[in-house]
Amino acid sequence: MPRIYASKATAEIGHYFDAALARLKDGAKTNKDVFDSVQQDNAVTTPAALDGLYGKLGEGFHQDVFDCVIHGMNTYRHDHGCDAPADIVEQALHNAMTSQMALKDLKIRLDSASESHMDAYSLQPNRAIVSIMASFAEAIPFAGYFPADIKSNEAKSLILNNRAKSGWGGYSENGSVDGTSNGNPYVMPNRLVALATGNQTNYTGTARAKYVEGSRTVMDGTSTGLTLTAGRTLILVNGFYAAADNRNGGLGGVTSISGTILIGSTLHAVSGTVNNDTGAIAVSFAPALPNNSEVVAEVIVDYERNPSAIPSFGFETESYSYFASGHRAMTELTIDSQSQVRNEMNLDPSSNSLFSLRTQITNEQHYYALQLGLMISANNRLVHDFNLAAQFAAKNISEIFGDVEQTLFVLDQQMINDTLDHGITHLYVDDQLGGIIAGLPSTMFVKSGVASRAGIYRIGRLFNKYDVYYTPKIVKGNKAAGTAPMLCVGRSNDVGRSPIVMGDSVAPMFIPLATNSDLIMKQAYYQRSFLQLNKHMASAKGFARVDFINLPTL
Repeated sequence: MPRIYASKATAEIGHYFDAALARLKDGAKTNKDVFDSVQQDNAVTTPAALDGLYGKLGEGFHQDVFDCVIHGMNTYRHDHGCDAPADIVEQALHNAMTSQMALKDLKIRLDSASESHMDAYSLQPNRAIVSIMASFAEAIPFAGYFPADIKSNEAKSLILNNRAKSGWGGYSENGSVDGTSNGNPYVMPNRLVALATGNQTNYTGTARAKYVEGSRTVMDGTSTGLTLTAGRTLILVNGFYAAADNRNGGLGGVTSISGTILIGSTLHAVSGTVNNDTGAIAVSFAPALPNNSEVVAEVIVDYERNPSAIPSFGFETESYSYFASGHRAMTELTIDSQSQVRNEMNLDPSSNSLFSLRTQITNEQHYYALQLGLMISANNRLVHDFNLAAQFAAKNISEIFGDVEQTLFVLDQQMINDTLDHGITHLYVDDQLGGIIAGLPSTMFVKSGVASRAGIYRIGRLFNKYDVYYTPKIVKGNKAAGTAPMLCVGRSNDVGRSPIVMGDSVAPMFIPLATNSDLIMKQAYYQRSFLQLNKHMASAKGFARVDFINLPTL
């Protein structure tokens, strides 16, 4: 499914870089060829965010920025097994732009000496390149990204809800027609009307505007009767055609019903009437029908005679605001330790400290998102008994694990029902479950090719549907007891409906500070961003959990 973005600007970014990647896929073009091609193609609009960044940099760096985004998108595909969404590309460009802005434009005030130094430091194209690469490398795969306004620190999310504006068919007035609520009787003029009996001979019922909730044949007795199209009513017995009404020339009024149906070896005659102005239907069978026979009338609503009954659609929007907050940290180095590390280890301790700090905030955010998800997952969880002791005599581990697909299907469908939008896309597991999954045959699990490393990483794709990530924290089991949780997450194609939303107002920056008389060199880390559970209740339900018991003990 194509992704749905909250703004036209985000969609344009996706279209631009999708066009660039499509030109690269044939392998016959270099990045420079593709850059020149998309720049000159009138059918491809250069996104405003990219144009603005080009304006901040010298023309000689335009190609570098383009190459950097393409490389970042390829890195994202390698790490996560899918193309980078346009909202992540937009966030990368937004961060690159803020990396080139003077402190006064970012509403950040330092002492005059540090501020002047930092403003000169900001206007360096290499900082934009680093910022773009970092945005792709640090992205959380199931989060939706919204760049926050620099002045207000606010990011807005709009959720569009489609509504049935008429109390009609299978919907109440203003009822949702999104997600699994979609598809109830509403637009079609056909109506199925269950006819009731007390003796299997006489059956009656009235075609009405609404059904009882959850039914497609039983009418809501409190709703108004329907105006029907004369000559179009059919009587169905156990689903089969049995009789029809005979139009006598008029558009309305009462028409007669007649016909026959053979049930077993008995031929039953059908007679009756339908009032096409009120929807009332009455039929009789001779001889009586067998017990438990189902009699249903199929009618056609006459909108020409009653145009006020034509159902209408509408929509409502919900707006949610997310506010960025400042992240702060300091790095300190004495002049002696800096000299020692440079000379003995051939490392730049300042750069190493900044890299370590950046890694810390990246992992901290990912774990924070998982912790939020773990709490939500309690509302949609199942226990899966691996039942190793009983099954291992007849099955191997991979055959036993095949039953997990059924459990995931149930949770997946429940998530779709809850979010009105999407099901499970990502799974997070610990080393115990990760080891079992990694040992599955390629027909069940395809390895990612991503090297094992400290922290969170993708280990592969399960059942050709779920991307599986290893995490050393949050999702923890008990190896000795043979228990382990599996956190299930769903990322929506509609960015605003992802369970976690995040974004930056001010991109991460490192500010060199003055060295004091103690000769301790300091750098400040600053970032204004947000990471929150989606405030839209249905979208926040994009988490589920499988609690495994009786796993192989380690």
